[in-house]
Amino acid sequence: MIWTMTKAVIFDFSGTLFHCEDTESWLRGALGRVRLEATDAEIAAYCPRLYASGGQPGSDADFPVPANLADMWAHRDLSPADHRTAYTALIEQVNLPWPGLADALYDRSLRA
Repeated sequence: MIWTMTKAVIFDFSGTLFHCEDTESWLRGALGRVRLEATDAEIAAYCPRLYASGGQPGSDADFPVPANLADMWAHRDLSPADHRTAYTALIEQVNLPWPGLADALYDRSLRA
């Protein structure tokens, strides 16, 4: 019998090796990417809700996962599709007035 020793290092990448952008920049950047406009009042109203939702990958938000998303959240790291689904579902709980922005926000978090 031959024994081999494997060495590995595991990092908590999101929020450890990179720091996500602040919520206002995240929101404004996603809006700009899809050519949507928002007033400063809208930005001020939705930023705290977005942050509290936990929908920004890599954020340090301490948030309760809604019961209807608990199973989805528990499986978020099993595949890229599961990750997107879980995070966009959290974003959608905010009820942003801009259709399709949850996907734009998620996509921005991959580029940041």
